[in-house]
Amino acid sequence: MSEVSAAIAYEQVQKLDQITATMRACNHQLYDGLAQINGVTLRRHPDPEGDSGPFVIFTLPSADIAKELVKRTRNEGVRPRLQGASNIRVADWGLHLHWEVTSLVNKQSVHSSGRPWTDPLNTFHTEISYEKGILPVMENLAERSILMTVPPILTEELVNQVLDIYHRCAKDIGL
Repeated sequence: MSEVSAAIAYEQVQKLDQITATMRACNHQLYDGLAQINGVTLRRHPDPEGDSGPFVIFTLPSADIAKELVKRTRNEGVRPRLQGASNIRVADWGLHLHWEVTSLVNKQSVHSSGRPWTDPLNTFHTEISYEKGILPVMENLAERSILMTVPPILTEELVNQVLDIYHRCAKDIGL
């Protein structure tokens, strides 16, 4: 690491507690506000105080309602940044979904050894499909769930704006 990179990293580490506290506060504010919408089921937090708060996930009664709510809230201004990883249905996000991992679905190794597919202890894989449809309960949940990231620059005022938009749009679609 160069001296300049180290200096930047050092300064960021000094702010880490403040950054995490801000993200946690906004995360809790979003969860509290979203909980007031009929039909919303919040992600279970086994340790809310230990969660650094980088994202919010909640589930709706159906995939169609989730699609419509994302569409309407985006039209009202709750838009993702460059990479689109916010205010998105989990099923559309792509990350961590078995059917989106081509090396898993196609059983192709990312390593020159061919492992795990060439491992003699892993021959049972020939009987397993990793295509969409293998885990219907999880897939249904991903279709009905919305993910919002909580960046460290988010403020209480912006969270209130996001919640106002969500409440208004949810009401408009009958939630």
